[in-house]
Amino acid sequence: MSQSMNGRDETVSAFFYGTLMHPAVLKRVIGNDASHLQAAPAVLMSFTRHHVRSCDYPAIVPYNVGAVLLKRELDRDEKCVRGVIVSGLRPEDVACLDIFEGDEYNRVGVEAHPIVPLAPISSALTQTLLSASSGLPTELPPALKVETYVWAAGTSRLEPVIWEYDTFVKEKLWKWAGSGADGNEYYEEVDRRRDMNGVIVVQSGGEGTLKPDYTFGHNMLQHFMFNEGYINLNHGSYGSLPRIVFDKCIELGRRIEGRPDSFHRREYQSELRDVRARLAKLMNCNVDECVITNNTTHGVHTIINNFDWKEGDVIVSFSTTYGAVSKICQYISEKSPNPEHISIQLAFPVSHKVILDEFRQKLRDIPRRDGQTIVAIIDALASNPGVLLPWEGLTNICKEEGVYSLIDGAHAIGQIPLDLAHSNPDFFVSNCHKWLYAKRGAAVVYVPKRNQGLMRSSFPTSHAYVSLKSGKEPDMAAQFESLDFREAIGGEKKINDYCHSLAVNGGAQLAEILKTRVMETEGNELTVNMVNVQLPLDPPGGISSDELGKIFHFIKDRLLDEHNTFAPM
Repeated sequence: MSQSMNGRDETVSAFFYGTLMHPAVLKRVIGNDASHLQAAPAVLMSFTRHHVRSCDYPAIVPYNVGAVLLKRELDRDEKCVRGVIVSGLRPEDVACLDIFEGDEYNRVGVEAHPIVPLAPISSALTQTLLSASSGLPTELPPALKVETYVWAAGTSRLEPVIWEYDTFVKEKLWKWAGSGADGNEYYEEVDRRRDMNGVIVVQSGGEGTLKPDYTFGHNMLQHFMFNEGYINLNHGSYGSLPRIVFDKCIELGRRIEGRPDSFHRREYQSELRDVRARLAKLMNCNVDECVITNNTTHGVHTIINNFDWKEGDVIVSFSTTYGAVSKICQYISEKSPNPEHISIQLAFPVSHKVILDEFRQKLRDIPRRDGQTIVAIIDALASNPGVLLPWEGLTNICKEEGVYSLIDGAHAIGQIPLDLAHSNPDFFVSNCHKWLYAKRGAAVVYVPKRNQGLMRSSFPTSHAYVSLKSGKEPDMAAQFESLDFREAIGGEKKINDYCHSLAVNGGAQLAEILKTRVMETEGNELTVNMVNVQLPLDPPGGISSDELGKIFHFIKDRLLDEHNTFAPM
């Protein structure tokens, strides 16, 4: 938010124009009796107030935007919003208000005209507002500098209807005040945040923005969904959902189910593009080069199936390639026209230089022919063992050798910095529900414009399919609260510096306890936020896969049932 404060004793004046005009709602949100506040009916010029689709509350937008929504010129009375100025808001009050308004609004500085002098707030204010709600005075009193919440979520969710406060009081207030407000979902988040450690604290930095306590360490447990006592050692497989993201998903689900046709036919495309734009910025690529899909495996499957495979073509993967992706390669190679599948074996710990040299040599050993397609599937970070591969160097080798690079970045986004404009792979897929804190399943698929002509169909094929006979280029776009949370707790570098230090230090301590070692190279090239520690087991030679499976399940059950944790092996 844009408010700047010099200390916790400084107070703020705000202009409220919706549900917060009613004292009972305001008191409920800020969590006190508001005895320290003064208020007066007021007018905000140059804005219009509209219904938000399927919601009781309104939004304000600049009057020229309102004119577009209403499809007509506005008169003087329509180019203003009637509301209330409230002065004396303390930092903790503003913190609660920011949470209540959420990311649909931006708090900005404006000037509003009080109709009468400020007076102590009371329930009588409601009637004062109603009695002053008709007719705009010819001459307005001097304006006061205040803060207000301006709509930021896009006009697709706004109706071309002016929102009226007196109608809200008569028809909807019962859901927001008194016993009818019990269970009102819009109060849940602000109540929960207020209860965190008894206070909402000021986070240092920024412009005095008020935020919950995001101190790293055990304090962060309150922001996640884990059962009490559960020790989450396996973030990599399924991710870990922050509580605030979970709550936002529930809110979105209610909105979707409230008006399914409206959401699917009119609203979601613009919101989806906003998500894609933020992901594109995070990965440094063009928004029209990335789309959202279910998971990395689905994205890889879609890309592989869009190649027009011929006899003599080759798919290259590694022994670390994720099982489901390896099966895709096997499936493609076993059906006509049977392209060859080559797997490069890696024995860890192995240096990045050795991996690069072996990969280059393996590509050069492939017999070449005109019109041949070779695709290399490259892990950015392997899942088991959890190690960083030199994927950017491997991508460069693909360019040198005339090979398509398909980067399986399932563990990449949110764990390592990404600059796809610089690394420039042919394809890149990454799960957002692992290290980026999105709700599963969600993944991003990057296809640069030079290769989008290859991607003719989604998987399964949808109405956006483009036939080769049409001569048209496919529209990739036709075929995340989590980002806000990551920014709020410090951003990508702070998160990953902390997680990396946990992996390095935790791995070293565990290896010392077990009297074993961390799997790492001399140059410490393999560990990012996942660490691999040797178990003190020495199974007899020649052990069968069935026996290994029994050992795995025995350890898995002991970890889950007796120790309330899990770590992959």
